[in-house]
Amino acid sequence: MPTVITHAFVGAALGTAAAPSKMTRRFVAASVVCSVLPDLDVIGFRLGVEYGDLLGHRGLSHSLFFALIVSSIAGLLVLGRKADFGKHWWRLWLCLFLIMGLHSFLDATTAGGLGVAFFSPFRATRYFMAWRPIQVAPIGIAPIFTPAGARMMACELVYVWIPTIVIAAAILIVRKKVKAAD
Repeated sequence: MPTVITHAFVGAALGTAAAPSKMTRRFVAASVVCSVLPDLDVIGFRLGVEYGDLLGHRGLSHSLFFALIVSSIAGLLVLGRKADFGKHWWRLWLCLFLIMGLHSFLDATTAGGLGVAFFSPFRATRYFMAWRPIQVAPIGIAPIFTPAGARMMACELVYVWIPTIVIAAAILIVRKKVKAAD
């Protein structure tokens, strides 16, 4: 998996670029939460949950089903009483769903682990992407501050941070052009 720092950066950058102007802080906060929440499954290690179990690391919490549920709840929380399930809600939900799903996609592009259970709980099979350039990050923050951690962060800079910045900038440019055309 990429580091939790990288997952949070992706959520913050894409959330900021896609945020509705009147609720930027709440939407960005929801984006960051959605981008890091799947990795709370590491708590299971301390509770005796095996890596390959349904509730193990990269299991149910990394599934598209989980992303659907969590992004729906997050969308309701962000909009609060304004949640009318109209076009605005669906757009917000789609952004949160994509940000959360991106977490699992990034984990599937790492060079280690057991893969990602994208279709859990309906299918236990774990998948990797064909191209896996990202080094697996050790669980925890402390290992980041080692020479190996520096190499890992450099890898994430090239394969995650820079592409995320480019995508966020493209979103902002398109939004600006659409707004100017209105």
